[in-house]
Amino acid sequence: MSILRLTALLAVLVAHASAVSAQEEITEPADETPSVASALPGMPATQSPVAGLGVMSCQAANQRYSTNFRYYQSLGMDAETAYWTSFQGMLHWALGYMSHRNLALSQAGVQPVNLQPPGFDHARQLDFLRDWCLRNPTLTFNDAVEALFAELAFAR
Repeated sequence: MSILRLTALLAVLVAHASAVSAQEEITEPADETPSVASALPGMPATQSPVAGLGVMSCQAANQRYSTNFRYYQSLGMDAETAYWTSFQGMLHWALGYMSHRNLALSQAGVQPVNLQPPGFDHARQLDFLRDWCLRNPTLTFNDAVEALFAELAFAR
């Protein structure tokens, strides 16, 4: 990601955080793990094929990110650090999920996907997940990770 793009992204994030009502209380960052009751709609929690952050909607993921970003900035973090800190748990979940997908591919005798191809570092992956969720708020974070996995497969 270029410095210019990162600077523009941070400016948008800062503007978004500043636009939040001054009356809204800044609270601790959102817990990174959704409750068991937040399984996929129409599917009992015990039957969900995905657990953890993957079951939350993209809308909830974006709200969690925004809340955490504002919180970390209220602690005096600069915008870039707040950006990374706000979304790092979600990126870690995504990397773990995709690593497991690669393990399954390897066990099936299929070439695994390069999870950090040239030009697609973790910063770009983070941007991809955030942007995908902004465009698809009714889908799940797991759907965003699946889309990233497919994108990485073509980025060889």
